[in-house]
This record gives sequence, C-alpha cells and structure tokens, in this order.
Amino acid sequence: MNFKHPDFLWAFLLLVIPIIVHLFQLRKFKKTPFTNVQLLKKISVETRKSSELKKWLILLSRLLTLSFLIVAFTQPFITNKEFIDAETETIIYLDNSYSMQARGENGPLLQRSINELIDHVSKNNNVAIFTNDLTLKSVGPSELQARLLNIGYTQNQYDFNEILLKAKSLFSKDSSSIKNLVIISDFQIPDQRVSEFTTTNFNINLIKSQSIIDSNISIDSISLIEDNEGRKQLSTKLSRQGKIDNNIPVSLFNSNNSLIAKTSVSFKDKNSAEAIFDVTNLSGVSGMISITDDGLAYDNNFYFSVNEPEKINILSVNDTDDSFLKKIYTTDEFNYESYQIDKLDYNRLEKQQLIIINQLTPTTSLINTLNNLSKKGINTLFIPNISKPVKESFSGIPSVIFDSLIISSKKITNINFDHPLFNGVFEYPVSNFQYPEVQGYFHITGNFNSVLSLENNEPFLISNKTNYSFTASLDESNSNFKNSPLIVPILYNLGKKSLSQPTLYYTLGAQEDIDFNISLSQDETITIKNDQYNFIPIQENYGQKVRINTANSVSTEGHYGIYTKDEKLQNISFNANRNESNLEYLNINQLNNITISESIPEFFQDLKSENKVKELWKWFVIFALIFLIIESLILKYFK
Repeated sequence: MNFKHPDFLWAFLLLVIPIIVHLFQLRKFKKTPFTNVQLLKKISVETRKSSELKKWLILLSRLLTLSFLIVAFTQPFITNKEFIDAETETIIYLDNSYSMQARGENGPLLQRSINELIDHVSKNNNVAIFTNDLTLKSVGPSELQARLLNIGYTQNQYDFNEILLKAKSLFSKDSSSIKNLVIISDFQIPDQRVSEFTTTNFNINLIKSQSIIDSNISIDSISLIEDNEGRKQLSTKLSRQGKIDNNIPVSLFNSNNSLIAKTSVSFKDKNSAEAIFDVTNLSGVSGMISITDDGLAYDNNFYFSVNEPEKINILSVNDTDDSFLKKIYTTDEFNYESYQIDKLDYNRLEKQQLIIINQLTPTTSLINTLNNLSKKGINTLFIPNISKPVKESFSGIPSVIFDSLIISSKKITNINFDHPLFNGVFEYPVSNFQYPEVQGYFHITGNFNSVLSLENNEPFLISNKTNYSFTASLDESNSNFKNSPLIVPILYNLGKKSLSQPTLYYTLGAQEDIDFNISLSQDETITIKNDQYNFIPIQENYGQKVRINTANSVSTEGHYGIYTKDEKLQNISFNANRNESNLEYLNINQLNNITISESIPEFFQDLKSENKVKELWKWFVIFALIFLIIESLILKYFK
C-alpha cells in the first residue's frame, strides 16, 4: 500500500492523548456514609470490573476511529506493479459510417459515443482518436471537444486490418509503454466480417454500440425506362430489412424540394418493391426520391440528375461493306460517319470519340495519326483483312504484332465476363450457347487483354487502354460473328464507352469517369460544386476532350453542377453506397484475443483501475465512522 500524503502518519503520535486520559483516574470521589458494609463491598467490586471493561472498549474504539481517520488523510492507494513505471497510450477508433445513424437506447449511436468520449477523454492526456475520415492526435481538450462535436457521417469505412494498421502508426515506438486500442462501432457485417484478431503488441478492447431498430427501408437504385407508348419513366427499386407490413409513401421532388409526384409501395411477402414515376417532361433537371421510415436516415433520399445525352462521334474508314456498323450506331445516339481511304478528311479524325478501321490496310500517315489520337484518349477499333500479307497488316495496338496467319476453323468460346464491355450484358456467366466461328485468324504477340478467345485460347478480340482489335476478318467468308448475338453489345458498348457521359447518379467514392467535348487551356480546370461545397476533381486534358474522375472528389451526397469557370456543363448527383443499410451485426463475443467493454465509461473506469491505482481512503473513512458508531453504542448501552 502506498500513500499520497505520508506526512499525516505523524499524527499517530497524538494517539497517546486518549491513552493518557483513559489510563489515569481524573474523577474526584465524594464520601457517603453507608451502614451495610457487606453489601457495599459487593457492589464496589462488580462496579469496578464493569467500569474497567467499558473503559478499555471505549479506548479501543476511539483509537481505531482516530487511526482510520489519520490513514484516510494520507490517501492510501494500491497499484498494479506491472503499470507503476509504464506509460499508458490509448488509441480510440470511432466508427462514423452511416450505419451509426441507428438509434440506441440513448439516441443515435454516433452522437451518444461522441458525448461519452467528451466526458472521459479530456481527463486522459495520452489519448488519440481516429475515425474513418479524421485523425485527432496531440490535440488540446477544448479543441478536441470542438472537433469531436463536428464529426459527421461518411461513406468511408475501415475494415479490421486497416484499423490495426492505422492504430500501429499512431502508437509510439516505445516498447515499454502499455498500448490500448479501443474500437467503438456497431460492428455491422459483412464489412466488419472477421473471425479473430491476429496477435499484436497492443491490447484490443471492443465497445459495441447497440442498435434498437429492427427494420429499415432503403432506396437502392433508380433507372430510366420507357413504357409501351414511349413515355419516359423513372423506376425506383426499394428493399427492406425486417418486418414492414404497411404501405410506404414514395415522393418525387425537384431540385427546389417542390413535390412533383407521389405514390406508395407495399412489400407484402417480398423484400423488394418498385415505384414508377412518369418523367416524360423531366429533362435537364435534378430531382430526389424520398421516403420516411423508422430505420436509418441516410438511405431515405436518392438524388438524380437527368441530362440531355450528347451524341457520340464515330468514324469508320472502310475497305468493305459497313452496313452492320450503321445498324448498331444509329442516329438517335451516335453521329456515325463512313469514309473510303481515298476520300478521308484527316481533320475529321480528331473530332471523333471512336475511329474504326474496317478491313483496311492503313497508310503510314494514317497509322501515325491514329497513334497520336490514341494518346489523346480517342478510342480505336481495328478489324483486319486476312487476305492481305502479314507484313502489311496493322494490329491497331502499338504494343501488339500480327506475326502469322493461321488458316484453321475455330469456335469463339471464351468470354471475359469481367471486361467493362460486358457490364450489364449478362445476368450470370454463360457457358453453353451457339458459338460463332472463324476460318482463319492472326496469331499475335504483345501486351493486351483478351475480351473474346477461341477454343484454343488464341485471342479473337483484344484491348489495350483505348485501343481494340479483332484478330480475324468479320467478312461472312471468314466468320459468322456478325450473326452472333455478341456483336451488338460489344460494338454498342464500345461506342458508348468512347465518351463517358454523366449518368443518372454516382456513388460516393466510386471510380467513375466523365468526358466532355471541350477544349481547355492548361490553366483552366473543371470544378464540381454546389452552394456548400467546391471540389476540383482529378482530370486529364486531351486537347479536344477533358476527362474527370469523381473518386474521392465528393464526400457528401446531393446535387452538384460541373463547371468551367462560371459556365455550367452538366448537372450531377451523388448518393451514398447502400451497403450500410444491412441490419446484421457481428457477434463480438465469438472473437479471440480481445477484451469487451459494455460502454465507454466502463472502459475508462477499468483503465483507471487496472493501469493506475485503487484509492482506499473512502474505505478508511467508512471504518472510522463504524467505530465511532460503536463507541456511541458502548457509551449508551454498556452498563
């Protein structure tokens, strides 16, 4: 046992005073005549014995009372010897993902955690806090409180390994210090899926923020469709978690939050529902789909923007019939131009988004022009002519060489379903369909990705960045690929992806490209902004085209405009990823190598008890009071 104020122990010397008082008879006696001496002697003996016992009991109780009071003033404590000389470091991870909007018994989970941290962290100096988008280290108490109160929700989320790595970077290099990592989260799955923590050089403590909601409705996606009469409709897909029996109102608002239309959906025995809105006259504006439920709030609004699509410029240089291209690249979506090589206007090439060399042996000047345009982000597609000598064949991809012609009948059997050209084409991978064939193809070498392959794994359609190339002629004499159902989605998607135009909405944090057919000077930039936020996205200037990437540029859902200086190019809308709408949570009691605390106050109380001291002065005060009461009882009832 240790003492904060050991000087008070000198007060034990004062205990001699009650001892002296009790050992000496200071009472004066008065003589009284009494006739019965025998009776007097008996009474005197009994009284003396009783008085002596009472006197010693009172002395003992007073000494103990004073002793306990003296020790209490020294403020005694006991320590865990392991932590006496060791410094304690505490790193706290506070999950501020959207699922922490859920209600707990004392309000929203995140806000409750912030309030409890403010109450306890300011009393602990060596504490750092990090969230999914913020790090607070070496911050004073007042600033720490202010910044904690400003923490908002984010679509970002660390997994367990990332939390451990982040904590490791925040801990000091002092191997003698006691390191504690505290993870405060609702431990939603599957994003927080883990079986156990690996061995670390710091203690891991989990505090689960417990949600009390048992149901949630989420707006998952929207899409533009057309009904049988050609009217534009907005299809809204919703899903539910838990049991919801009543009809759910679904509202459509414009960018000014004015109600445009309203409907309702019923889930009945399904976990999904669809709401349809007529948006025939809704073009070039932004809007919002909204619902109200008792679950999470972040997935109740879905923002979108309807923009007039820009037609994509496609030019083909042909040495054969291009009617199959004209059928795919129709005038409602594409500006398709077709030229023979001797009539080609080279000035037209740099204004295109896709250039197709259709079974033509290009001239040296055309090859050089295509290579330069490819560097400027213009897509190219090369369809070879197997009747030409190999040495004159051009692959269309600088890093690929057609080195030999193989005359052999092969089926086109292998599809790279992960390639961007097949996004949204197949609901699931297919392996059994009527395979198209080729009678001859080029063997190639170089650096490329296979989109389609033959049955012998030789490539049939390859890609490298913005360049695409077939390895065989598409003439009916060589292949029936033109009659295959694959040709339409491949060529159509190749055309659509040649100019990445704004879609109805984007997901926060996702890697998305948007192209604009504009020319900017080197000091001009494109910005994404609204009344509250202003961002400069990652962008590439190709001269006649500028490409921006939305990843990590916008962190808050809502409507934005895309601007060059003060000119508005497009509307754009962002929504949070809906993977936070899941109401399933990890059972942290099944994890290994961790400690679990029921609450933030409990953790800090345990930290103080285990790593610091156990103060005992209160117990000594209690014992002093007990013996004071005992003394009073002796004086009152002991005869």
